[in-house]
Amino acid sequence: MLVLRVIFILTFLLLGVLQVNASEIEDIVQLREKGETQQAQRRALLLLERAEQTGDVQLKADTLFQLARNAMEQNHYPSAQQWLNQALGFYQDLDSKLSIAKTYRQIGLTYRYQSNYSVSLEYLYMALAIFQTHGSERDMASINNSLGLVLEKMGQFNEAVAHHQKALEAHYALNNQQGIASALYNLGDVRRVMGDNELALDYFSQALAIDEANGNKKDIAYSSYKIGYVNMQAGNYDVAAQYMQRAHSLFVDIGATRDIDWALSGLSDLAYKEGKLIESESMLKGIIARANKGQYRSLLIDAYQTLIEIYRSQERYSNALSLIEEAISLAEEMGELHQISQLLAFKVDTQEALGEINEAYKALKRQKQLDETLFNKNRLDALASAQAQTEFIRQAHEIELLKQQQVVQQVELKNERKNQQFLFLVFAALAIIAFLFYSRRSQLNYTKQLKQEVSARTIALEKANNELEAMSLTDNLTGLHNRRFLEAQIEADITSVLDTFRQPDHSHKVASDLCFFVIDLDNFKQINDTYGHTVGDSVLRQTAQRLNTIFDKSDYLIRWGGEEFVGVARFINREKAASLAHRLVCDMQNTPFSLNGGAEKTITCSVGFACFPFSSAIETKHSLVSPLDTIFNAADQCLYAAKASGKATWVGVTDIVEHTVLPLPASIEALTALEVKGLIKLSLDTKP
Repeated sequence: MLVLRVIFILTFLLLGVLQVNASEIEDIVQLREKGETQQAQRRALLLLERAEQTGDVQLKADTLFQLARNAMEQNHYPSAQQWLNQALGFYQDLDSKLSIAKTYRQIGLTYRYQSNYSVSLEYLYMALAIFQTHGSERDMASINNSLGLVLEKMGQFNEAVAHHQKALEAHYALNNQQGIASALYNLGDVRRVMGDNELALDYFSQALAIDEANGNKKDIAYSSYKIGYVNMQAGNYDVAAQYMQRAHSLFVDIGATRDIDWALSGLSDLAYKEGKLIESESMLKGIIARANKGQYRSLLIDAYQTLIEIYRSQERYSNALSLIEEAISLAEEMGELHQISQLLAFKVDTQEALGEINEAYKALKRQKQLDETLFNKNRLDALASAQAQTEFIRQAHEIELLKQQQVVQQVELKNERKNQQFLFLVFAALAIIAFLFYSRRSQLNYTKQLKQEVSARTIALEKANNELEAMSLTDNLTGLHNRRFLEAQIEADITSVLDTFRQPDHSHKVASDLCFFVIDLDNFKQINDTYGHTVGDSVLRQTAQRLNTIFDKSDYLIRWGGEEFVGVARFINREKAASLAHRLVCDMQNTPFSLNGGAEKTITCSVGFACFPFSSAIETKHSLVSPLDTIFNAADQCLYAAKASGKATWVGVTDIVEHTVLPLPASIEALTALEVKGLIKLSLDTKP
């Protein structure tokens, strides 16, 4: 009885702790939804500190996830990705499938907000694969909604509509009115982008009716704004003003700071279209000031574009040109290539109006180059979308293979039971032994035939699976492995070298280091621009061939992306890293590359490298939450330092003594200063 009582008390206390943790996480969510992001951030940091003190891994992972959501709310997407990757590591340790899938979804959304749609799709499809097996109907609705939004941004409208329809059907099955309204809203937005204003208004109106029945002011405001915006596009300015003013008033009521200015930006656009230029300009300047303060960059660039149009319509070309330059810088920081192209078009017209013909020609030339880049990017995005879907199908295929194996086991078990029954009947009924002997032989022949058929099918499935896996781990252009391969393989190597270095009798002279080299071809864009992408592809293939001759067969060679490669020299002595980097630079520079028609050209490369393990990582196994990202970023910063020092050279760190220096600076001067302080060990190319 005493033992049962103790177990009951401990269970009660544990449930109490879990309820308290869940309540505190919910408080952070509510603060964020109210727009009190800074307060939500402070609460989350305090909760993370408590989780670390108590060693509560689940609470730590959940809090890191909320810190990431806070960062996303403030448009700090790189920080959000760091929090999410840390949370993902803990969720994987806990084998929490649903939490892993939800984290994949949020990582995918961070890439979506940074316009990196192909990577976003990869993470979203990984989440979808888990949700299909372990998720609820609500989870499926959520992931289909996210896929629809990304595919819409990639211009794949039919696929986007299909996913939003799936989300809508799931919400109908759940009778989730808020979810139904959200799906209708997203369908309306796709139709708006496609130019089908009539159908878009129908969807937005249905969403608004549900929002009003639910009484959620924020959702009512969003739907009202979209109805106003579509009416503005259709020239129905009075109706547009009515709905936009309503949205603005509701945002003011709930204190949604960013959304207030979002509604005002629509009203300023409406004022501009109605010819109320002074009123529109006044509103936009206020929006720009507040957006700069709140770091609402997407809102800021929209306001810039409308104000540029006002200045141009008033022939205030100097003001317009100054604002265009600011907007281009902001769009470049955001990676918004489409907006840069639009702004360059403004710049061409404005400089032409100012009589700056040469500058206008330069802007036009840049715009054309960017448009070509966008065209190629759209093609690559379409290919990436297809590859992400192929990977999703491959994972589903693996599940099917496992099911097939289970069927084989069940057939064998069933046959074994039949055999046992058969033997029992043999011993129990000697009178009919001849007949049973015949039956036994027939049964064995049938079993053999069945096993052969199942075996043949299993072999075929395994072969198809291996081919798909090889496709997903190999770069099609160069034949090298891709990033996914490295992520799948490197963790075991990192664990191995850390375990080796932590042995009391370990000698640093033993070849047990991992050396990461990031190799980037210098001025590669000029090759594509001058000779065309076919020649550029040939140069990349030749580079891969050269790397294969420099690195050992046991090393990892990765096409990281574009003209950037990664080489991992495995289990070597870090003292050899400098000579290997020197060989890479010299081999590229001393042997010209073959171009079309027998022509040759010297192409150089820059190299950054980092050796692992770091002294700062040997003491504690979990001191680096994401070791691959940390090592790669260190090598990448060294590459930037090499580029900044004049290219065709190398820079490396052979050790990082103190983890507080991370991330490393990207200049030789700053790196040298850290070495002087004894915080890192630096290795530099000694050019003659």
